[in-house]
Amino acid sequence: MKIVLKRLERTANTRVRMGLTWWQRAVRWAVTVGVEEEGSEVAVADVRRSYEGQAQVTNYAFFLGGRLRTVHRARRQYLVSVAVALVVPPVLFSVFEVPWLLGAADGSGPSRYIALIVVFYYCWAMAAVNFVQSSTTGPGVLPRNIHVPKVGGPPGQTPVQSPQEYYNIVTLPTAQRSAHVEVKYCTACKIWRPPRASHCRICQVCVQTQDHHCAWINNCVGQRNYRYFLTFLTATCATCTVLFVSSAIHLSHETRAVPIVLVAYSGIALWYPLVLLVYHVCMTATGQTTREFLHTLDGVKNPVLHPRVRRVPGNPFDSGSYAKNVGRLMAQARGPNNWPPREHTAATDWRLRR
Repeated sequence: MKIVLKRLERTANTRVRMGLTWWQRAVRWAVTVGVEEEGSEVAVADVRRSYEGQAQVTNYAFFLGGRLRTVHRARRQYLVSVAVALVVPPVLFSVFEVPWLLGAADGSGPSRYIALIVVFYYCWAMAAVNFVQSSTTGPGVLPRNIHVPKVGGPPGQTPVQSPQEYYNIVTLPTAQRSAHVEVKYCTACKIWRPPRASHCRICQVCVQTQDHHCAWINNCVGQRNYRYFLTFLTATCATCTVLFVSSAIHLSHETRAVPIVLVAYSGIALWYPLVLLVYHVCMTATGQTTREFLHTLDGVKNPVLHPRVRRVPGNPFDSGSYAKNVGRLMAQARGPNNWPPREHTAATDWRLRR
């Protein structure tokens, strides 16, 4: 059976390649967005790559053969603004600050400030890399259509009939007698979601241990990219701090326009990622996600502005130690990629159907 399936896959892939020009194949490999037109050779092919099918059932757009992703039809101006904010300061720092720091005007030479330059570029590289990782990798997308409801009805019609128990919330016991976890059924993805998983209406997928959907990275923050998100915030705060210190040192020796701009920019840009970092550290220290924290609040839309983060009694994910909760989050395994975009799969794969 496996040999037959492999032959069918090779035959279908050949049909797809023969139906497209080299330019169309290159464009499809570079960017995969939207739904295939019905009746096209690709749409009726027996086999296609998983990332081409995922673009039809999710709100993702895939790049470079499924290696990178972003959310399609979303407000991407936030993502672009963060990217610009990451690129402009190091350019100004390299052009105007590095020459002065290397040949310091006070005659001390480069030995005094070389460490400051190295630390700045290291922190900036960490911020840039983790920004790309958190915004373009999968947050922990769960496969679809694992627990499909019954199908039945009059001849010629196949309405979906969800059993009554699918509308209930299942409560499961934990190691702590006073704590429990709830499991719900997702009617959009047709799966019973694991504990702490949630459906994102923007990405149109269920995400494992979802914290929230972040507009600044145009992606969900979940189990597989949460540590990248925290590292990005930490590195961004460190970059702004080093940039502020180096520009202030330059400004203390001579008054120029660029050091003034960099001091103001880094001082203003530091506060928002710092507030987010402190908030998420408090969340992880108390063993909560943003969605779980919102359930404990009444009428609060922005949990970052809430004056106090409280521990939830009976939380099964709270180890009782702030440091242990943070360490467990940063050291835990990212978990398997349950829906690998680059996997070759049949067009009739149940995961690629709505």
